[in-house]
Amino acid sequence: MASEKTKVKSTSWALVWSVILILSTIFAMLNGGYDFFQKLFHKGSIKKNSFSPSVVSVQQSGGITAHTVNFAKPDRHMDERYKQGLLSGLPKNKKIKIIIITTLGDTESRLFGEEIKSFLVVNGWIVDRMLGTIWREPFFGEKLVEDKDGNIQIQIGAKGNPKAR
Repeated sequence: MASEKTKVKSTSWALVWSVILILSTIFAMLNGGYDFFQKLFHKGSIKKNSFSPSVVSVQQSGGITAHTVNFAKPDRHMDERYKQGLLSGLPKNKKIKIIIITTLGDTESRLFGEEIKSFLVVNGWIVDRMLGTIWREPFFGEKLVEDKDGNIQIQIGAKGNPKAR
């Protein structure tokens, strides 16, 4: 019998504490939410962050930094002029293999390479493979290069104008 009384008492206390917790949560949410709990449990030991005008961001594109919004340059896409220029730069023999080389770790470069690959395949070209590489020197834009095996490489560097940096 004693064990049943203990179970009833512990269940009663669990119920009481649950009700207290629910009521205090509701009260806290009605009176400022998170700040209330900070004051209740930390008693002012947590300080709110204050604005620091000395924050500086260098060469960030996109997002909010140093309380200033910077917009990234839009991704490259093939317009009609680009498509015509690419086709006119390629040899007439469509049996030549094309290798697309993008900048390793540059998602925009890789996506642009995928777009070029899709365009070439639809137009009957053989795209042998796509590679990612690290260039010896900073490389911006795109180049058509014939390699030593007679394949055509489409090299895709970072977007943008290097002189603007």
